[in-house]
Amino acid sequence: MTSLRPHLSRPTLALLLASAAWQPVLAETSPWYLGASQALAHESNLYRIASSETLTTPYSKADTVATTSLLGGLDQQWGRQHLGATASIRNSRYQNNSHLNNSGYGLNAALDWETANRLSGRLSVASDQNLAQFNSRDSSNQLIALRNVVRANQLDATARLGTVTRLTLEAGAGYRSREYSASRYDAYDSRQTYGSLGVRWRSSPALQLGAALRLTNGRYPHFPAADGSGAYDPDTYRRTDLDLSARWTPSGATDLSVRVSPTRTRYDRDTARNLSGLTGLVRWDWQPGGKLRLSSKLSRDNGQSADVYNLGIFGQGVVDYGRTTTALQFSAAYDLSAKVALNASIGRAHRSLVDTRILNSTVLSKAAGGDDTDTLALGARWAPVRWALLGCDLNVDNRHANSSLSWSYGSTSVSCYGQATLQ
Repeated sequence: MTSLRPHLSRPTLALLLASAAWQPVLAETSPWYLGASQALAHESNLYRIASSETLTTPYSKADTVATTSLLGGLDQQWGRQHLGATASIRNSRYQNNSHLNNSGYGLNAALDWETANRLSGRLSVASDQNLAQFNSRDSSNQLIALRNVVRANQLDATARLGTVTRLTLEAGAGYRSREYSASRYDAYDSRQTYGSLGVRWRSSPALQLGAALRLTNGRYPHFPAADGSGAYDPDTYRRTDLDLSARWTPSGATDLSVRVSPTRTRYDRDTARNLSGLTGLVRWDWQPGGKLRLSSKLSRDNGQSADVYNLGIFGQGVVDYGRTTTALQFSAAYDLSAKVALNASIGRAHRSLVDTRILNSTVLSKAAGGDDTDTLALGARWAPVRWALLGCDLNVDNRHANSSLSWSYGSTSVSCYGQATLQ
């Protein structure tokens, strides 16, 4: 199966990033804010098709999308506890592909808690509904251009004992789900639960080391049955990770974190995606001056991992059915003044793909391949007054495929937005 990932339209992503950047300013005078925003974006390749392909009516390769959003947020501290939340509802209208018109929402909330007995933790919840990006084809390699809404939910809980001491015990648990509205995408629906238990040791004020055992159980409830009848035969998998981590903060300007995880994943049915090897994440944040911030990330994981979800190389909330995804990304942000800021990022992601195919009523076979996706993003935002924000973004995506499991394409999008808030 080729990958399918939920898609935040370019203007929606820009608005969410802008809202996140604007929130601390509002929190100086009030714990909450309300706002509205309007965005306009032009996509050169909405359906992510190859340059040699054409579309027939009612489908149009290029389109202009208008997105209207209502926003809200809360940032409240009381005693040792802190509650932060952001929410949005949005409506998107397509000029040429009106059948894709849709409404969505987003919610993120987190409670950081602490007691006097060296106990602390975090409880977070996230929920999102958006139009899924077009990134899948049928058995005859034809584009599936259906309106397809993806709903994603996530719940995470972490508890720590001994936060202010050199040795900290940490336990975590969580749940994730993704569901698609179009029946042609049922095979991508997924459920996942995980639990972890570990220890962190602060060997010096600048260095922290950690080790944790993480167990994950996942399920694809609508995996196709092997008899070709069109019925479902759920596929489940079990994953075990030994997370070895380190974080080095020699100064306020440098933050380097590393996680290396010997990983073992086993599927009951789709055994072609079994994985035994190393996964991990390296991130370096550097602020050489008060106005410039640099960040780099290197990640390797399978398609249903938290790292891939949050990678940002394809856009927020990525879902990838690939066997493994290895990605490198560099980003920079620069404050020209107190009111004007610039940002840029460049990255490449390589996917190793597999597809379990039915040869007859009892035998499963597999096909393998891969692709590379290059991304470039440039953006600017301007806050002329405390309650207003204006900005524009440019995004370029190019994919290079080497098998029938994927296809090459190029896409460019330009978006501009305006936002007003009150508190």
